[in-house]
Amino acid sequence: MTRCSQYLEAGATAACTRCDRPLCDACTDRLDGRPYCADCVNELQRMLEDRARLGEEPPPAETAAPIEPQGAPPWGRAAAFGVLAGLVGAGVWYGSVVVSDYKLGLVAIGVGLLVGAACIKGAGGRASAGLGLLSLGIAVGAIALGEYLIVNHLVLKAVAEQNPGKELVAFIPLGAFVDLYAENLSPMDFVFYAIGAYEAYKLPAGRGQRR
Repeated sequence: MTRCSQYLEAGATAACTRCDRPLCDACTDRLDGRPYCADCVNELQRMLEDRARLGEEPPPAETAAPIEPQGAPPWGRAAAFGVLAGLVGAGVWYGSVVVSDYKLGLVAIGVGLLVGAACIKGAGGRASAGLGLLSLGIAVGAIALGEYLIVNHLVLKAVAEQNPGKELVAFIPLGAFVDLYAENLSPMDFVFYAIGAYEAYKLPAGRGQRR
């Protein structure tokens, strides 16, 4: 069952005509018989107020209510923006460790925020539960990539210090990364990653937008 984008405990009974956000009965406004979310209704109201300020005649009531549907979000563009932001975030996280030799898990939250903002930017400001899940998946992948690069750097640095002059591989095997990472994973890491994942989901899913 699709869940309401505002009240996750409630099942969706409609989708906004303009932004396709899933809505339950409690947060559905109907204009000319068509369902809209509060954000889109507020936008219509602003449009009518702008017309009034400019001295323009408002359109007839029967045609004023509906806002033109925008269609589905541009998934490819949203994904491209999100992936690019994820790569930047992972790279910055890795670079900070190279410079300081200290890993700050809090940066994972920043990665999530960056990916979420990029996905909704790529989608032209539109939000939906599906877009939120896309952003969440990209953010989790970006956090995992950042962790791999960080562990890879620390391991190769330690090996180089213990074996001066030895030729090293550029990247450790994925299996070695998983084993090393699992040994050093702390409960706080889970907390940071969970918050980062939620921040990536929240804005593209419409959870961070005012109603």
